[in-house]
Amino acid sequence: MAKRSRDTLDYLAVLAGETAAPLSPPSAGPFLDLPLTAIRPSPWQARKHFDPGQLAELADTIREHGVLQPVLVRPGPDGYELIAGERRWRAAQLAGVETIPTLVRDVGDEQAATLGLVENLQRSDLNPIEEAEGYQTLIDRGLSQQAISAAVGKSASAVSRSLGLLGLADSVQEALRGGELNYAHGRVLLPLPKTEQARLAQLAVRRTWNSRQIEQAARKLKQRLEDGARRGRRLMREDPDIFALSERISRHLGARVEFRNHSSGSGQFVIHYASAEECDGILAKLNLLDLSNN
Repeated sequence: MAKRSRDTLDYLAVLAGETAAPLSPPSAGPFLDLPLTAIRPSPWQARKHFDPGQLAELADTIREHGVLQPVLVRPGPDGYELIAGERRWRAAQLAGVETIPTLVRDVGDEQAATLGLVENLQRSDLNPIEEAEGYQTLIDRGLSQQAISAAVGKSASAVSRSLGLLGLADSVQEALRGGELNYAHGRVLLPLPKTEQARLAQLAVRRTWNSRQIEQAARKLKQRLEDGARRGRRLMREDPDIFALSERISRHLGARVEFRNHSSGSGQFVIHYASAEECDGILAKLNLLDLSNN
């Protein structure tokens, strides 16, 4: 894997040239101290959530030592637009300072988006879905996975695995955004159908399962689904009417059902559920939830 340049801004300038004209060289001389009020946030910001506690800690550091790393901006119609460094800019406002050290680059929209995304991804403080969406945005702008991996200091396979999280069910992605589930949880859930991903994720959040517990539950569920599919195919071959009936009941109850027939003519009718709440819902549909009046 290619090494990152020590000068991150110079390296990113080269990287951004993959999809647009080369960036103009940095101006000679020291950084500018620009008023915070002259700078506005970037519309390309990958991070959707800024932790208030972390911002407060950074603000305390800024009060004591000042802003140690400049933010990157570009000229705009009403002052300057941030390219990278929004967390520092927000914390500086909390700290009550009036100016911030700034490096100004004259770049277009595409380059600004590329530089801002890569800077965020390098810092590794995005949630797993923000990170995956950041990689996807860079790919949509024409960067290769190899170039992205070199820029953020991760292997191409790590970038690919992160992108895979975008295949999770929407509710699971939201749980990863909110910190209820983590990257490892998402990877474990990914091979399951989206409906089962959502059910298992809900159960994992409620019971505060760790990655190993989710992995064990997902493995068992995947095996049951595969076994059920095989039995379903066998049942359809043996008795299409029974198979159609089980499918109709399954849709009505919102749960997987199966007929287990034996050569003697006996058998079982089995209803599967993934949680106590799902079981209650099935019993309610069967008017069996409350038997106190019977």
